[in-house]
Amino acid sequence: MKLRGHESLVDAMRSVQEEALDAEEFATDLDEHLREGRFRLVFVLDDVPAELMTLVAYLEHVTDKLMIDLVAVNSFDVEGTSVVLPQRVTPERHEVAVNEKRRGKSGTLYRGSERFEQSISQAPPESHESLRRLLRWARSLEANGWVRLATSEGKGAKRFTLLPRLVVENVGLVTIWNDGGAYLQFWRSVFDKNAPQFVDRIEQLAGTQVGQGNTIRHISEGLLTALTEAYEYAARRA
Repeated sequence: MKLRGHESLVDAMRSVQEEALDAEEFATDLDEHLREGRFRLVFVLDDVPAELMTLVAYLEHVTDKLMIDLVAVNSFDVEGTSVVLPQRVTPERHEVAVNEKRRGKSGTLYRGSERFEQSISQAPPESHESLRRLLRWARSLEANGWVRLATSEGKGAKRFTLLPRLVVENVGLVTIWNDGGAYLQFWRSVFDKNAPQFVDRIEQLAGTQVGQGNTIRHISEGLLTALTEAYEYAARRA
């Protein structure tokens, strides 16, 4: 950084951002990401080979804390003027063979929602319809391209969660649980960062605060509609 005349990372960021940069907020966010091991890497290339797309798709699949952007840059001559056109390359559009699940100390993470759908039969019969309704809702978010779905199966006790994670941020506003019944879990930090204006409305519909990890079992259609709008806003904002 000093070779480019910057004394710190904050100075370097300020040189490329048009809006004011809050140094304290930047340092706090950086410390949080370093503690969690959560990183976003951006590669700008003249050409993105298929092998690299395969590698990126695999790396993003085996960890939920790494996000990689591939940007291909093409230059054109338009009436004597050089024009540079960047284009983001999405690995998900490239056919790639990876394992459908990975195991950890706390359980198993599956790509997609099929394992969660299978788990519904293991839940109390009176909760089946609620779980299917939440599954349909999550799949509608995925069909719109706003989220990627993953299923986590707890080790030991049969607890399953369906994770509707924003495609860009790789975090979710809520988690869907199948644990002796159906319920939703809120993640306030994700709301505050990606859809803060929806918090008051969702709290009114839920009859409880949107906290960091608190849950709700009574899930109305109005609440799901508000959550859909929040996910759409967060996805388009990202």
